[in-house]
Amino acid sequence: MRIVAALGGNALLERGEPPESDIQEAHIVTAVRALAPLATAHDLVITQPIRRATPAELRKRDFPAGSMGPNIEAVCRFTEATGKPAAIGRLADAEALLAGQAGTLIAMPDAAYGRSHEQLAG
Repeated sequence: MRIVAALGGNALLERGEPPESDIQEAHIVTAVRALAPLATAHDLVITQPIRRATPAELRKRDFPAGSMGPNIEAVCRFTEATGKPAAIGRLADAEALLAGQAGTLIAMPDAAYGRSHEQLAG
């Protein structure tokens, strides 16, 4: 069986923990130790989440229709049509999304890596 585990970023923080690298690294070590036994009997793939991307970068990846495919396509179309950034994340994390502490920011190439999440709220 193939098992995919996405590790990294805010996915490795307990609620309320600051997004500091040493805390995240400690959580990665814990996660890898827990996952290691699975690697002996299964095909284990460990990935990290996408924090920022352009529509073109996202379209190069495979997001199946039964997975994130429709969400990715919708956010790409929105960003391309308006030129404004958008974010993908859990509704429960809406405040953190706007603060840039959760989810994935999608923006056009000139803004994808320089625009802050604060501009999502504007």
